Amino acid sequence: MSLADLRRLGCPSCGRPHDLPVLLDEARSALRSGPWLALGCPSCGAQAHLELAGEHAAIGRVVRERGSRFEPSMRVRQPGLRVKPTPDGIQVELLHRSWLFERRDG
Repeated sequence: MSLADLRRLGCPSCGRPHDLPVLLDEARSALRSGPWLALGCPSCGAQAHLELAGEHAAIGRVVRERGSRFEPSMRVRQPGLRVKPTPDGIQVELLHRSWLFERRDG
């Protein structure tokens, strides 16, 4: 497994594609309202959200009308992605790296 095996995800605002590890480095926290990570696009700074499940990653936005729901703009398979919910957040492993995101409001 290498970075070349992964597919890039395009920002919902500017469309510029980024590797998932770059987006994970930009993620600030996991949302309390669901299994989503909040981040700012590395290119344009626009707010976006990641949804990680199994070996799939999606980028889009969380809409908070009558509850919270995720609206993906792009969903791709990411071989080797491992996501594990923890009592206080979400643990993510990909390639030789790992991230731990604490749950927060926002």
